[in-house]
Amino acid sequence: DFRLVGATTRMPHEIPPALRSRCVEVFFRGLRPDETAAIATEDSPAVGMQNVIMLLHDSATKQSTVDALPRIIEYWKAQGYELKAIDRDTRISHQGVNN
Repeated sequence: DFRLVGATTRMPHEIPPALRSRCVEVFFRGLRPDETAAIATEDSPAVGMQNVIMLLHDSATKQSTVDALPRIIEYWKAQGYELKAIDRDTRISHQGVNN
């Protein structure tokens, strides 16, 4: 199972219902680095889960994720998690879409 927190500059009606149904929360604006860090650390829906795959995006016009990464990495390491790169041996995580 997965939980998704989204941030987009798209309008709500532009997000497919199947995707919106999997979102814990959606921000319809760009996020500041401190907001990105909070969502990916103590406010994350992944807190307490055994295995976490966190996918973070940014664009050429902003770098809030890059600025938040040190805090995100520090938080998850302090929680006892090991950070690894995704490679061919990484467990495949896939969620079917029923719409």
